[in-house]
Amino acid sequence: MGPYVGYLAAQLAQLIVLHRLVPRFFWLDDSQAQFGPMAWWLGRNLDNGIPPLVDPGQGASGNVTSDMQYGVLDPLHWLLWGVLGRQDNVLTMAWEYGATCVILLGLGVLALLRRHGVPGFVATAGALGVASSGFFLWYGSFWWPLMWGSAWLPWLWLGLSSRRPRGLLLTGLATWAVLASGSPYTIPFALVIVIAQAFEMRREAGGLRPLVHSRAFLGQFGALVAGVLVAMPTLLNAVQQSSYVERQSADEVIGNTGGQVPNLLDVLVGGPTLLGQTNAFNGAVGLVPAMATFLLGLPLVAMVRWRAAFSAPGLVTAGALALAGVIATQLPTVVGLFRYPFRYLVVVQIALPVLVLLGLAVAGTVTRRRVAVATGLVGVQLALAISRAPLLWPWHVAGAVVVAVALIAFLVSRSRVDRVGVLAAVVLVVLTAVPLVLAEKMMVVVQDRLNIERGFTGAAGQPYRDIGVPDQSGAGAMGQTVREFRDRSILTDRTATVYAWGFFGDVFGSDRGWAKGFFPGNANLLAGATVGTGYVTSPHKGLAPILCTSYVGNVDCPSPTRLLNRVPGTDLPWIEALSSDTVALSRSVPEELRSYFDRRWEQVDGDGEWQTYRRPEEMRLPGRIAALDGVEVAREGWSVGLGRIDQPQEEYTVTTSGQSEGTVLLRVPYWPGYRATIDGEEVPVTAVDDALVEVTVPAGVRDGRLALTFDPIGAQLLYPSLAAGAGLMILTVTLAMLAVRRSPRGDDAIAHDGERVHVR
Repeated sequence: MGPYVGYLAAQLAQLIVLHRLVPRFFWLDDSQAQFGPMAWWLGRNLDNGIPPLVDPGQGASGNVTSDMQYGVLDPLHWLLWGVLGRQDNVLTMAWEYGATCVILLGLGVLALLRRHGVPGFVATAGALGVASSGFFLWYGSFWWPLMWGSAWLPWLWLGLSSRRPRGLLLTGLATWAVLASGSPYTIPFALVIVIAQAFEMRREAGGLRPLVHSRAFLGQFGALVAGVLVAMPTLLNAVQQSSYVERQSADEVIGNTGGQVPNLLDVLVGGPTLLGQTNAFNGAVGLVPAMATFLLGLPLVAMVRWRAAFSAPGLVTAGALALAGVIATQLPTVVGLFRYPFRYLVVVQIALPVLVLLGLAVAGTVTRRRVAVATGLVGVQLALAISRAPLLWPWHVAGAVVVAVALIAFLVSRSRVDRVGVLAAVVLVVLTAVPLVLAEKMMVVVQDRLNIERGFTGAAGQPYRDIGVPDQSGAGAMGQTVREFRDRSILTDRTATVYAWGFFGDVFGSDRGWAKGFFPGNANLLAGATVGTGYVTSPHKGLAPILCTSYVGNVDCPSPTRLLNRVPGTDLPWIEALSSDTVALSRSVPEELRSYFDRRWEQVDGDGEWQTYRRPEEMRLPGRIAALDGVEVAREGWSVGLGRIDQPQEEYTVTTSGQSEGTVLLRVPYWPGYRATIDGEEVPVTAVDDALVEVTVPAGVRDGRLALTFDPIGAQLLYPSLAAGAGLMILTVTLAMLAVRRSPRGDDAIAHDGERVHVR
């Protein structure tokens, strides 16, 4: 247990220092606008431990099953959201999530390294280095699914490499977690691990035929299938909902534009202070030390006899994963649904240290020549970092010194077993945690320099984060508690449609709307406000051309023409059909739109930033009904709420004449999976202009009970998939345990040829 205790102590110490230096490290940009508030909202709205599927009050962003990143069909996410939803301090919530992912990744790497014979202190340092690698932390801090998905990769590998029943359980759990993680960019690399491990098992078994008949292969296959079954609702639901979402199209050129493709040399040689802003690598991680991984990951390459190493267990998988990650970083900017290859840096920064440390454990050699080459590699890292950012040369030198001293500590600890060797091992582990702090201090210098050159003052003393808006790491960047969000918001515990017209900076300002009381994306949920817009990763194909909101909810249409056009088949303008009974207009709303509300609605409030209107009582219809054609709806006895599994989203009492059918148009964005019943009998549900839900009510209905339910394929499969996956997992593990008991050789009898052999 020594390495695990040592790792946890070092990792917690590093996180505590980081928290003291940057309290908002895990709370900025997308974690503020998308993942954090939605996780909190889902946690607050759990029903018997299960989150809602849809909230029409949030408009196109309200279908949380259409974005697999939220994990609403994944029980592992339910546990996470249940914990995060209890918090009233958003910074505490963010650190709970970030620390969980960091420690999960580190423990997985440590367990994997120890299983393959890596010495304890080296494995501890390697796990700490991987868990604090540049891209994982500096990018994952605001793209939460990357952290969660990446953290499960070593656990999948560990489970597949085990030949014991508990390894099968780990394989099934990790397969499920990776597939339902919400990070589709992680899934291809999980497949690489599975294929590479199958190759290693074939080599271990002595051929393909012995492999497919071995208990190890059959057990792992059953565990993989069990994990896939549990993750199936998330995957199939994403496919079903994709018919109504739009993604960025492929580049309209032949070849690679280079946009957000990291420089290959930087990928291979990245050191602790190498920034990500190279070539055309831009975006939210441009000017941060995203290239860093375990500080000895590259220098120790020189101390492995690679030809001998690859005959040992684990090396083929590590090599395949590292190679796949490097190649993926050089893909075109957009490949199908996958975009921005810089995301794959996280795989390289996990796989490369594991590859090197596994090779070192089985075929490590220390000679003067190899030490000289390792020292030369440290010099190459230094030269590259200086060439990329010459003004930061003192920090690059400091980073190189830390790596060089860590290399010396490693060599001393490897050659001595006395107190000096133990002290060197401790120094190595401590130094492994230093580059993150060094990088943070370097980013403070960058921010302070920008404060002088650009006139920023709010983020002084905080690390620079290139997200296009100043003050995001500063002490005054939005609020820290739910109470602060509620006190600041223009809407609290209300459903209203907010038309925030203009570009991001015009609508939200440099403080992301804090001073104006309206926040980007999902952040309004922290105030209990559902505003008709939210963070939309992929626009709704029917609503996007009409409302043309940005991904964070501001309306950036050049004109309101489409909003004032009629809904097909009605005399109702789209602005009426899309608006709830309360509307808030920003001061930059076009005059045509403002005049419309001035003429037809009642203004109830107004200041320099916002005017609030209420639909007149005579124009209101029950619940979320926007228009009726040939249908009467009772003014009482209706109910609306969140869409949940096996529960109606809304109910109305309806009546039609005996001669013709009628229709009910709802202010509910249409998604595949909506169905309606009248007194238990199915009735047609269609999409008006691919945008809103319309229910057809048959002729001759008298006081019928109309119920609208959101029942996508993921909800239909959730319980059967859970039962099937759990049942198969229990069966697989039980059979493996019985096989162990019957075998005179014990646990290793599950493997085809017994003990693993390491090359020395």
